[in-house]
Order: sequence, then C-alpha cells, then structure tokens
Amino acid sequence: MKTHRLTRHRNFRQHNTRNLFLLSSMILFFVIFDGIIMYLSPIVMQRSGIPLSMIGIIIGLSSVAGMLFDILLLRLLEKTTFKKIFFYMFLAAATVPFFLFGTNSITMYLIAMAAWGLYYNLYDIGTLDFIGLTTVTNQHTNSFGILRVFEDLGYLIAPAFASFSLVLIGTSNIFPWWIYGLFVVAFVFYLLLCYSKMPKRNIAAAERKTIVSLITEIGIWSKIGHLILPILFLTLTINLVDDAIWTIGPLFSESLKSAHEIGSAFMIAYTIPPLLVGWFVGQFANRFNKKRTALTSLLIGSLLLLIIGVLTIKALILITIFCISFCFAFVWPTINAAYADDITDRSIYHELLETIDDLFTNIGDTVGPILGGYAAQFLGIQHTFIVIGVFGTIAALVLFRYAPKNLVVPIR
Repeated sequence: MKTHRLTRHRNFRQHNTRNLFLLSSMILFFVIFDGIIMYLSPIVMQRSGIPLSMIGIIIGLSSVAGMLFDILLLRLLEKTTFKKIFFYMFLAAATVPFFLFGTNSITMYLIAMAAWGLYYNLYDIGTLDFIGLTTVTNQHTNSFGILRVFEDLGYLIAPAFASFSLVLIGTSNIFPWWIYGLFVVAFVFYLLLCYSKMPKRNIAAAERKTIVSLITEIGIWSKIGHLILPILFLTLTINLVDDAIWTIGPLFSESLKSAHEIGSAFMIAYTIPPLLVGWFVGQFANRFNKKRTALTSLLIGSLLLLIIGVLTIKALILITIFCISFCFAFVWPTINAAYADDITDRSIYHELLETIDDLFTNIGDTVGPILGGYAAQFLGIQHTFIVIGVFGTIAALVLFRYAPKNLVVPIR
C-alpha cells in the first residue's frame, strides 16, 4: 500500500511537472505578444494626440469590460476547465491589434482595450484554475513562482521588441504584424497542454455549487468576500500600482533614451527581478509567513517609488526601479498562493473565489491607469511615481494593522 501511494505521488509529480512546463512555455510566448501591446498602446495613443488623462481612462476601461464579464462569469464558465478558458483567451487576444492599430479613433481604442481586458481576465482565471485544481497545496507558491518567472521573462523581452519596432516604424502607427508569430507559438503549446494527461486530484472531483438565483449569488459573494477581504484589498493595491507604472512607464522609458538608442531600459529594469525572485519566493514566504512577506515587500517598494519621483540621474533611476520591482516580485506569487490555498480549503466555491479575485484585480487595473494618466497630465510623468508610492505605502500600513496572519480568515 505504501509503495502504491509513493508510485501514485511520483506519477502525479511527473504529470504536473510536464504540464507546468507546457503552461509556462505557452505563457512565455503569449506574454511577449501581450507585453508588446502593453508597451505600444500608450505611445500609439499619445502619437494620435490623445492627452495623458484620456489615455489613462481608455486603458483603465479595459478592465471595466472584465468587471462586467465577472457578473456573468460564474454562469458562463460553470464546469468549464482551464482548457476552454485559455481557448477563449486566445480568441479575444487575436482581435486586439486590429482595433488598436487599424485607426486613430478613440472608439476603436476603447474596443481594443475592452478585448484586452477580456483576454487578460481569462488569462488570470485560467492560470489560477490550473494551479488550484492540479497542484498540491504545499506547491502552490512554488508553482506560481515558476509561472511568474516565465511570465516576467516575456515581459522582459517585450519592451525591447516593442521599442525596436518603434525605431523601425518611426512616427507612424503601423503595427508590427510579425508578433503574430509569437501568438501562434503560444497557441501550439496550448494545444500540447490540451492533449497532455492531467493528474487527478480529489479537489477536481469536488461538487461545484450551482447558483440558483442572483440574490443567492450576491449573498455568497458577500460571505466569501468578507472572509478574504484583506487579500482582496492587497490584490487591488498591487494591481493598481503595477498598472499605473505600466501606463506611464513606457512613456517615461522612451523619454530617458538618447539619440539612436532603444528606449526600453526603464521597463526592462522593471521586469528583470521576478526572474530572480520567482525561484525562491516559495521557500521565503513559507518561512517568514505570507502576510509578512507580501506587506513588507509592498511597503519597501512603495517607499522607493517616492524616491524615483525626484531622481535626475538615469543610472540611479534604473537601479531604483530595479529595486522596486524586486520588492513587488515577492508580492504576486504570495497573493496567488494564498488564493490557491483558499481554493483548496473551499473547493466547492473555487469558481466563485476565482471570479472575486478577478473582480478586485479589474478594479485595480481600472483605477491604476486612470490615476497614472491624470497625475501625469497635471504633475508630470516622473512626479506621478510619488503619487503611486503614497498610495502603496498607505495600503501596506493599513493591511499590516488589520489583515489576519495568513491574509485570509481560516475555516473554523
């Protein structure tokens, strides 16, 4: 019997390792595609004569589509696996470049951002569903850390590709269609994942709650949301800060470059640290507690944002943004691991937990670009980092005071 359990555990780990590699490879190429769009979007809009405040609103509205989708998500994706979720993600992502680069119309930009918000919504839910339902609990943080490495490798490569594309196309808004090659490679890895054998866990066979009415659904949302409110607020905060940086970061990055230089150094420095942190964040968080790890990292990173808003030496700016990203790189996998732990404990509501997580992610993704855009227009792009840092600092201090030890209220 003991030998049988060891064999089953070994087979589970082998299947999970292979599938995690396939998912990571899909994420790498998909994220390069996504990162190029993220980098070019505010630049394309600014070249079209749209003010920074409006750019922030347009980018922020990308997540409004995600929030509206969340209202119907539980019913639409009931008993839907991550395989179908990722398929819908690819469908939505394929439409974004056509709307973003096909015209200078604000209406088309809004449609592009809505499709962008939709596919990233699905990306987030699909990834969380994969880890929560196919990975053992004590491997959640490590798994998210590994996925984060591949994700941020893609976001590290994307700004260089995007900035190089700007050099090639000059001042026109011609879309670099060659990036669809990256999209195709990502889809191939997705197909391999679909046909790969999946490990079976008891949680996968857990009964999923059917929501019979809107009133019942709202009641359960309120109950579950109350239990995990601190981590929801932390999710909102880190997404708000990150999206504000990604809204003004490409513009600030291009402004730092000298003649005949690719202007992606600032954003590249911002995307390097997760490649380093992802490999050991699991052991670090398990040793020092998820709450302490996430909030200390958020606080230090936010305080450094206050400094970057007043620096004038390019080398110091790049070093500081690197340190900021290094701190934030501890936050993401720790948050996701806490969610995955809760999915395991409350598996009957796992779709509901995923949609609540995604709702607060979308709120942060909406407010962040709007805050960044308005602050940049009235205070200047660099001074906007001070505003972002103040918000992150206050949020970290509040959560230190009121959040429970493990960020979520345990089942009693």
